[in-house]
Amino acid sequence: MFVWRPASCPGPCPVVVDFHGGPEAQTRAGFSPRAQLFVDKGFIYVQPNVRGSDGYGRTWQLANRYLVGQGEIQDVAGAHAYLVARGCDPARIACTGRSWGGFQTMALLTQFPGLWACGVAGRNLGVEDHGAFVWDEIVAFLPLAALASASLWLQALAFALFRLFDIWKPFPIRHFERRVKGGLGVMLDDLLASCYAYFCFILIVIAGRYVNATP
Repeated sequence: MFVWRPASCPGPCPVVVDFHGGPEAQTRAGFSPRAQLFVDKGFIYVQPNVRGSDGYGRTWQLANRYLVGQGEIQDVAGAHAYLVARGCDPARIACTGRSWGGFQTMALLTQFPGLWACGVAGRNLGVEDHGAFVWDEIVAFLPLAALASASLWLQALAFALFRLFDIWKPFPIRHFERRVKGGLGVMLDDLLASCYAYFCFILIVIAGRYVNATP
């Protein structure tokens, strides 16, 4: 991953993560007018060579062959965590790209919307987890909804459990909600609520089958 930094920033620098095309292309060290433009404007400019990129051996180039739209997206989500761990503001990290990089940008905004969209929207509205935000709940509830797709009763049960834990916020949900800020914080409490709901849902379904099977 190549990182270009400005000389200084009045606070945490905003970040632009830019993806190369290909997908078997490669970002190389050297002068980049595009990188220089962002750096001159006070941005940290990042170009990751995610799995599938050329220049790191055949194994790395083929590592994404059967995970197109998944493996490289997980790599970039990891890059986001790396940047936040080193002091970057999670609400000021944007992603962009051209050609295959444009596809990666689209995939990131749909698979990990909270990492990129929620933080920016929260910053613009002045409230991180605004009541108008619903995509964090949608993304967190979708796997549970798929699990409960066999009947409307199961879907209603899954939704009720999810809303219960999302509102109640048992430990460690409230702990992380208070301490993790930006888009990641907006998403994390809903994902943890979904995990609680998932385990309770499974236990209820298993118990129901046991009761029905008892003569």
